[in-house]
Amino acid sequence: PGAPAVRNIHMLDGETGWMEGAGGKIWTLDSGGSSRFTSPTTSDLNAVAVVSASDAWAVGAGGTILRYDGSGWSAVASPESQDFWSVKMLSAADGWIVGDGGKIARWNGTSWSGVQSPVSDHLRSVSMPSQSEGWAVGYNGVIARYDGDAWSQATSPTSEVLTGVSCSSAERCLAVGYAGTFLK
Repeated sequence: PGAPAVRNIHMLDGETGWMEGAGGKIWTLDSGGSSRFTSPTTSDLNAVAVVSASDAWAVGAGGTILRYDGSGWSAVASPESQDFWSVKMLSAADGWIVGDGGKIARWNGTSWSGVQSPVSDHLRSVSMPSQSEGWAVGYNGVIARYDGDAWSQATSPTSEVLTGVSCSSAERCLAVGYAGTFLK
């Protein structure tokens, strides 16, 4: 019953990473196991991305954005109030977030800002194989593509909710979703 305590995990290497989840809970992972970290929010956290041992991001309900600076987590100004569901960091100066209502935001090394989205469907996952290529997926089978300049809507072969996308290159992407949906 209720939401699971842990919603996402991202590992920096074989021993170091972060987990986050319901109620703003955050755990660090290392060779000694896991330990709970003080969180500046009680909002549900939906995704985490690790850049380095001293730089990580978590996103969640109500446009929540948190950043870890090597010693603690703090809230960061958000350009949106919609729920965020996925965060992907390419570097300390370049990152992407997607969420409800087709919201897309980009980190420029200083602040997050909203980016024009080609869709209004809820986006659930983003993958950025490079700075000039990206994919986001979500409700109603929506697929959005970033070409290094702007996002556009791509043709989708399904109307099922897509919950995850992962790309190793611009030509090698997989998406998964409800009802066993698997796209390549």
